[in-house]
Amino acid sequence: MENGLRRTPVLAAPRLWIRRVNSPTGVAHIAASVLLVTFLLAADLSEASKDDAGIATTLVTVTCLLLVVVAGSVMYWGSESVRAPLGAGFSRMAWAMILLLSSFAVYLCTVVVVCRATSAGQAAPFTVAQLVPTVLVALLAILATSGFLMRLAPNAAVVWGTLLWCIALIGILIIIGQWNFAPMSVSAAFGICAACLLAVAVSLMNQRDRAPVRPLGRQAEAWHGLAPGVIMYLSLLLAAFYSSAIVVGVGNWLQAGALLWQRDSTHPLFRTLLNDDASAISIPFLYWAAGGVMVLLVLAAVVILGTLMLGSLWIGEGITTPPIADSELPYTSEIMAVRRRSALLQRGERVVELAAGATLAGVLMVLALTILHENGTGHEWLRHLWFWNAVSPAGTWVATSALTAAGVLIVGVAISSAVVGTGRPLGLLWDLVAWLPRAGRPFGPACYSERVVPELANRMLQWLTDQKKVDDPAVLDQVQPSRRILLATHSLGAVLGIAAIYHLAAMAQHRELEAGPRGTDADAAKDRVSDLLSRIRLLTFGVQLRPYFGRFFPDLWGPAVLGTPGVQGPRYFGSDPWKGRFLPTPPVPSDGQLAGLLGGGATGPGVWLNVWRRTDYLGFPVYAYPHDTPEANALDGVALEIEPDSYQALVATHGNYFKTGRYALARESLLREWDLQEGSK
Repeated sequence: MENGLRRTPVLAAPRLWIRRVNSPTGVAHIAASVLLVTFLLAADLSEASKDDAGIATTLVTVTCLLLVVVAGSVMYWGSESVRAPLGAGFSRMAWAMILLLSSFAVYLCTVVVVCRATSAGQAAPFTVAQLVPTVLVALLAILATSGFLMRLAPNAAVVWGTLLWCIALIGILIIIGQWNFAPMSVSAAFGICAACLLAVAVSLMNQRDRAPVRPLGRQAEAWHGLAPGVIMYLSLLLAAFYSSAIVVGVGNWLQAGALLWQRDSTHPLFRTLLNDDASAISIPFLYWAAGGVMVLLVLAAVVILGTLMLGSLWIGEGITTPPIADSELPYTSEIMAVRRRSALLQRGERVVELAAGATLAGVLMVLALTILHENGTGHEWLRHLWFWNAVSPAGTWVATSALTAAGVLIVGVAISSAVVGTGRPLGLLWDLVAWLPRAGRPFGPACYSERVVPELANRMLQWLTDQKKVDDPAVLDQVQPSRRILLATHSLGAVLGIAAIYHLAAMAQHRELEAGPRGTDADAAKDRVSDLLSRIRLLTFGVQLRPYFGRFFPDLWGPAVLGTPGVQGPRYFGSDPWKGRFLPTPPVPSDGQLAGLLGGGATGPGVWLNVWRRTDYLGFPVYAYPHDTPEANALDGVALEIEPDSYQALVATHGNYFKTGRYALARESLLREWDLQEGSK
């Protein structure tokens, strides 16, 4: 029952959009966070006190074992299925709660031991805690790099998994050989990185059953199927920036000496680190490097690429397809200028690609500089470089300035938008990143689609059946012959609308199969669901389904799901980023595709129409651009590019499709299929 519809995508999983208060994976992540803090306390005590080294080592060992159990449990749960489960079983949640309670118990024991230790109140550096930022960045880099390998073919996954397994094994052997010569904290840090690498290798070698289906190959996917790694490196960049901003800002504030008078040397967890000198507070070098080297490298790469792209827009005659309407020829120069700006914004995929590559190079540089800087021999080598004494102070200034400027920019945009009332830029960003359901990411942002999609599906079923409550398994018996739905969706609303259609199909199929003796016939149930969905028509405008969602999330919105042709990524340079990027429609069965689901398809009636304009920086055709193929395009209609209700000649962009003549024609065309007049039910 995980997926009632045959040959349908992940969108048809019945429980994909159901909200969850928590999940076993989420509880396990909380347990791992508690264990990390426990490890820091116990390992730091082992370094600071020889009298308590024995019990501290025991606590470190227990903590590491629990971490291994938590990581193994999450890996095992994730290896069973890649689709949304119908529900979390009691055994999983019970096991996750046991791990959480165990982690809290070990944490409390560690706190008690640290408070009663003989080293309490003595001056000693937090050696392990200073090493943690470097280890975390290294772990995040390993995980982000593993994102490049998530969508490999089965044989390639085995090869890469074996290679990483050998590298991890060699690293573990080196750690064991140097155990008596290196501090325990350093050995543990490298051991954690080797264990993470080993876990990635095992996951890759077990990836055969989860190999992606690519009817059009890697060229139809964003960054040639490397999207998980690109997005994870972008997240690593943002995490490094935020962490550096907080630590550098708080560190500079503490160095001002504002808290010296609040010292309490009698507290069991307090350590006399300062001796009346606030400048003795040292900000770990990693934060300066991450805030300076990495951010500066990414900004430089993006600025250079943006400059080259901007210059290439004026090469050639510009974007001439589709041709400007005769009624708008007097405004050709204005329209062409907006088309150029829209084309520049539509190259965002290439900018993100370069930012991810620069982040990868920046992470390697930051880790290398940090390891050299924190090592005595390496630090001396850096100091003897002819440019180090000049670059180091400048790097500190650049890091502080960049972090301060970015913070001021973010706050300034939010305040100016609130005062002027020009929009909600941060809210818009939240809308774009928070639509994906939390079925497979328990710590993702609050997802509004988990409420919108089921509610919209229920509203459609209520209208078609004329019933307020649609929980009855026999609800399809109440379908009203005269009821129809024309679902008009704009921009991101098209994603939610199509998801609601698939959710309605899965929900109706599930209830039909539970309706009694008749429900035991899957073919009959499928026919009744098809009859229900054939009463729905879809009108989209200003959407990003084909070039963005279809490429970034091919298993959810790809060509095999929508039944539309594929498209390659935008070109780096040239006036038209989408010229020559057309890919054919994938040869897959149409009954699970969107048009087939609504009763259309290649030979059926028109069930889906799309309206777009070339001056819309977020509006694209769902089938093809006019210059892509000589075939007739029955899906897309081009709207006029001048605002229809403005007394001035303003070029239209992403809004106001409702008042265009093309929208009215598309609406009438869909209604005509039902032989209904405008305004009737």
